[in-house]
Amino acid sequence: MTLLPGSGILAVTGAGLFFQETAVGRPPLPGGVAAVLRFLFNLPQWFQIVGFIVGILVAIAAVVYTWRRRAAIIAWIGTRPRGIRIGLLATAAVVLLFATGFGAVSWNYMQHDNGFCTGCHIMTDPFQRF
Repeated sequence: MTLLPGSGILAVTGAGLFFQETAVGRPPLPGGVAAVLRFLFNLPQWFQIVGFIVGILVAIAAVVYTWRRRAAIIAWIGTRPRGIRIGLLATAAVVLLFATGFGAVSWNYMQHDNGFCTGCHIMTDPFQRF
């Protein structure tokens, strides 16, 4: 299977998805990442919207479930030894810092790095002239 001739460089074999070099050049993203992103962005829009809505509903359900059981969770944390409580707090802090750092790096990449655009829009010749 090939996408559009000339613009689609995705091919399917018995071994799975791979990218072929074409006249427009190699895709800038590593093979598997580019294949997954192209697959997701080529899904019908209604499917993407339904997936987004389902994700939001699952997140809301998790927050409601946790909120309703907050007293039990706080009581459970309170019964743990001090070392475990410090470990839980440190783990939460590391996860929060990692998420914040990853978000900042991702935002910077999407807003200020041309590699984000050329990840999908393969423009070898025009981009080199730019």
